[in-house]
This record gives sequence, C-alpha cells and structure tokens, in this order.
Amino acid sequence: MNILLEEDDKILYPDEEYNLKEGYTLEVTDLDSDNACLTLSRNNLPVYSSIISPGKSADLGTHTFLYKKELNGIEVPLFSVYVDSVMQGGELSAVSLKYLLHFSDSPLELGYGKNLDSSLLLRLIQNSGLKISMRSGPVRTSM
Repeated sequence: MNILLEEDDKILYPDEEYNLKEGYTLEVTDLDSDNACLTLSRNNLPVYSSIISPGKSADLGTHTFLYKKELNGIEVPLFSVYVDSVMQGGELSAVSLKYLLHFSDSPLELGYGKNLDSSLLLRLIQNSGLKISMRSGPVRTSM
C-alpha cells in the first residue's frame, strides 16, 4: 500500500473539511466536551463516521478513528487518527488529532524489474519467501 499522508499533529475545527488524498476528506461533524464525531467522506459522500473520545491510550474505536476497506478480498486499514483532546468553548471549539495515517486504496503492484518510488527493496528468495530490505534512492525489484 502507498502511504498518502503521514502527519503528527492536526487541529480540526467543526465543519472544517480537511482534504486528504484520492478524494477523501475528514470532518468534525459533531462535538461535545467529551467526544467528537468524525466523518470520513470520499467525493463528498460519507463512507465512515464514528464518535471518538480523547484518551491516553490508542484504543481502536474508542480513542482512535479507523477506517478499513476490503481490497482484493482482504480488509485493510486506509485511514487512522488518534483523538488527543476535544476543546469546546464559547468561540473556540476544536479537536486535536495526532498520528494521521492515510493509505491509498489502489494496491501497489509489484512486478519483475518494476521501478518503485520507495526505499524498500523486495526480493524473492528461493524456498524462503519474500525478503524486504531498506535501500536509499529509487528501487528496482529483482527476482
């Protein structure tokens, strides 16, 4: 999977659309002092919504918003974000988000001799499976 967005911190205000990649947006659609309702949309159509509360742990579904989608028969995570805090006041309301991670829903296709814009080198080792190692610069897959 291709990583489209990896961001450490983001403040999101109610009804503000945060533009992600591949037509996805994230929005705070409801807010109270203890919870935030986050909605992920694609091409202006909601695909997933969940009420998340801030917390000290990254429990999925409680403190972390996680959107998964089935691709080629396998359910894979496409977007996740941790809700660090909810701020609600007279004129200022916002949600502090951390560790935003957005993957492409277009699987990365690997093939013999195909160039990748990545720092991973993939090699098929006879009778041992697939070996993945780090390498700087453009990578060519080899078998």
